[in-house]
Amino acid sequence: MLSNSTLSRCDRCGDSIRWTLTDKNRLRQAVNPEPDPAGTRAVWTTVTGTVMSRALDRDRPQLEGAEWQARVHVSTCGNPPPRRSTGSGRRQRAGVRPQPWRWAR
Repeated sequence: MLSNSTLSRCDRCGDSIRWTLTDKNRLRQAVNPEPDPAGTRAVWTTVTGTVMSRALDRDRPQLEGAEWQARVHVSTCGNPPPRRSTGSGRRQRAGVRPQPWRWAR
């Protein structure tokens, strides 16, 4: 089982969380420290003690090996961060784009 040394506190709500690295080593993902059957992340610990996670998706929907199921902390946080814009709104142009510069002959 995981040790308490990998626990930290959420800056927004103060609950216990575990920071994991995603399976592609690109992002840090905060998950709740206790297993949750409604979770969407499969979490495991490497030989070196790094806590890793991956999404339970259509390609790999089942837990494998020593993985346990966890819920992403943002979904249960008492004071979640504001949502980012999806970018679906169109920006208005502020002016006309200049033409590429050419030699006048």
